[in-house]
Amino acid sequence: MSAIDSARAQHAELLALASQVSAALGSGPHDPVSSVHDALLRLTGRLAVHLAAEDDRIYPILRRHPDPRVRSVAERFSRELGGLASAVEDYKAEWRAVRGLEQLPAPFVHRTRLILAALEQRIRQEAEELYALFGEAEG
Repeated sequence: MSAIDSARAQHAELLALASQVSAALGSGPHDPVSSVHDALLRLTGRLAVHLAAEDDRIYPILRRHPDPRVRSVAERFSRELGGLASAVEDYKAEWRAVRGLEQLPAPFVHRTRLILAALEQRIRQEAEELYALFGEAEG
């Protein structure tokens, strides 16, 4: 399996895990913290592995690509990736403070939904723009 195909498979897994987190959030602050905690552990753990793989395998390949369009878009996405990774790290610190509570505070639920939306948007952008461009250049 190529690095791009592997990344696509990881994206599908991340979207499924994000959906599990969203379902665990339910209708808001009255849902059990433990189910959200477990879902977040799975998502953030898998996301950390995925981001490391992108940094180590995907982006180096794309930055060396012979097509300058692929290289340019890869550079832009790579720069933007740092923002998402930083936001997730900040979020994880916030999440640690919530773990011991019996109920999820509404601001935390809102922040979680924002992080999930940012992740889903990033995956969609990579699939529709970066990986598609790579496929066109290879085809």
